[in-house]
Amino acid sequence: MHHQKQMPTKTWKIKTSDGRFLSVEGGEVKLQQSAAENMLDWLFQPAEEHGRFYIKHATTGVTLVDTVNGGYDSWSVEDCFDGTAQLVSRGGLFRHFDNLIEQSQSIKQGFAEYYNWLIE
Repeated sequence: MHHQKQMPTKTWKIKTSDGRFLSVEGGEVKLQQSAAENMLDWLFQPAEEHGRFYIKHATTGVTLVDTVNGGYDSWSVEDCFDGTAQLVSRGGLFRHFDNLIEQSQSIKQGFAEYYNWLIE
């Protein structure tokens, strides 16, 4: 990843392409439209394995864990051609599932799977 040297010293925001931020609330990883600025910050700390990071919420200290693919807690950050990135553990791709609300003439509600992230 092009930011790799800066990762351990800077906080980053992780968000979806539709502008929802990855955050922690009540000890759980969630998506939020907006929140207190400090609740959106994440630290990327180098893991033992080269090119992998522990991703920790800067305020709460909660570590991002791949609960779906085996409980791994270290991640590589893989750049995608569209400017987003994917977080990949030893078990696979980080996916976050959340309610999707589409604002149109009639409000549609469904379930969305997020796996491409903007890291800013």
